[in-house]
This record gives sequence, C-alpha cells and structure tokens, in this order.
Amino acid sequence: MQNERQREVEARLLAMADALGGKLGLDRRRFFQTAAGMAASFVAINVVYGRLFEVSTATPAWPRSAPTRSRTNSSWTCIPTSCAATLAS
Repeated sequence: MQNERQREVEARLLAMADALGGKLGLDRRRFFQTAAGMAASFVAINVVYGRLFEVSTATPAWPRSAPTRSRTNSSWTCIPTSCAATLAS
C-alpha cells in the first residue's frame, strides 16, 4: 500500500507522461522507456521528497521524435536532443 508521498509521486509522473509524452506522440509506457521518462521520474521524486537527484527542470533534454525500432534489434532507441520543454510542478 502506498503512503501519501508515494501517491503524489505517482500522480506527478502520470501527469508528466501524459503531457510531455503526448507532445511527442508517445504513450506512457513508451515515454518512460526514454531518457526523458527517467529524468521526469527524478524530477517528481525531487519535488516530493526534496533534492535527491541532480536533475534540472529548466532546460531538460527531451527526444525530438518518437522512438524507433531498429530493423536489426527489437529494442526501442531514442536519441535525446535539446528543446525548450518545461515541466509543470
């Protein structure tokens, strides 16, 4: 069972995945498979629990396009590029 802080982290994560992933044409699952999804997780944890991870919300690096599946490899890859996205807290 989750405590109140854990529920808040989860709610923030889902909101960021919907907002940022939606802009990229990614569903939640695909968004969290990217470096941007990992960074969003660190940001959400920092907001709720205090600064635990060295991550910035000012100019995060988000993938420019949706991840693509390699023809020779079934794993998804995403190349992060700099863009002007900001996280809503």
